[in-house]
Amino acid sequence: MPNDSASTCPTCNGVQTVDGEPCPECLGQGSLPIELFEKYVQIKFSDILEAKYNGNIFATYKIVDATDSTEYGNLSAANKEAYKMIVSCGVVDLTEGTSIRTKLWSMFGEGTTTRENLEALLE
Repeated sequence: MPNDSASTCPTCNGVQTVDGEPCPECLGQGSLPIELFEKYVQIKFSDILEAKYNGNIFATYKIVDATDSTEYGNLSAANKEAYKMIVSCGVVDLTEGTSIRTKLWSMFGEGTTTRENLEALLE
């Protein structure tokens, strides 16, 4: 059973076996030492950062990377604040009709480098 220095094994969910065999992740203990659990969480978080579900979900570092610095510099103070809020989310949905996409598309109009870069992400 999990204790203060361990967390439930994500592979066997604490039942200690997988397909009738001792769990290969926790070696049949049902829990992972906290160091291994933290490493597992870090790996899963990195999966989220690389996520591109249905082609419309992106880690916000990709939004920052797609942004032309001159175009960002030309944004109004209100749009800069909105942009900072959007990229602070970590992951955003750029599906057509979402408020985040609508806001970004209004900030960076048709023909701008940033808009072209954002549209390229969706291809």
